[in-house]
Amino acid sequence: MERRKMKERRDSTIPRHNQVHQLYNEVIKELGEFAYIVPRGEIYKRIRAKQGQSAMSGRWIAYILNHTRVT
Repeated sequence: MERRKMKERRDSTIPRHNQVHQLYNEVIKELGEFAYIVPRGEIYKRIRAKQGQSAMSGRWIAYILNHTRVT
């Protein structure tokens, strides 16, 4: 069975996706050992707060974290 190819991303979205991954890592470091106890919704809310005016929805943040890689 052949592996599905990853969907091509536009060049303009790659920096935004990388930023979400970076913010996720920062939030996880801030939470420390509580990172695995805190609900995902709370983590997404903290990411949105760090994004400022260009904040994405929690659903979009979840999609980026689950379906993209840092490039």
